[in-house]
Amino acid sequence: IWSSALHASKTIRPQLPSDLQKPLEKAKHGEINPVITWLQQEILRVENNERIVVTPLDMAVRHFHLGNLYHAQNALARARQEFQHVLKLDPINSRALLGLGALVSTQENPREAISFWEHYLMLYPKAEKSGMIQQRVMAERVKLLRQQTQ
Repeated sequence: IWSSALHASKTIRPQLPSDLQKPLEKAKHGEINPVITWLQQEILRVENNERIVVTPLDMAVRHFHLGNLYHAQNALARARQEFQHVLKLDPINSRALLGLGALVSTQENPREAISFWEHYLMLYPKAEKSGMIQQRVMAERVKLLRQQTQ
């Protein structure tokens, strides 16, 4: 049973909760700050039991999108916190692993980027993006070698 549940969780992407669709649509059109504020308040309402209880996966989706919005604003420390929060709620969340890998890669931290991306590849070896991620891992290894020889 566990292996089939794990397989299902790897292959089925949770649908975007309906209450997130409109705010995220606004963010696509450049209205990032109000959406960040709304998401922060939404998360607080859930955490303070002021809103109907949502599943951990629904909370992970909220934190993931908040992380993406922070990343878009170059608030990298906050983006990292949100992506890490996603992994606490959903340890095999592919998008959070990819997001963290990309984020730390831009911060010139190849060792950590490799770690996130190799974890992704271990969980999703046949994923559509696995070839691209393998190329990124190799590029980060080259960066690491250059850092060590300087």
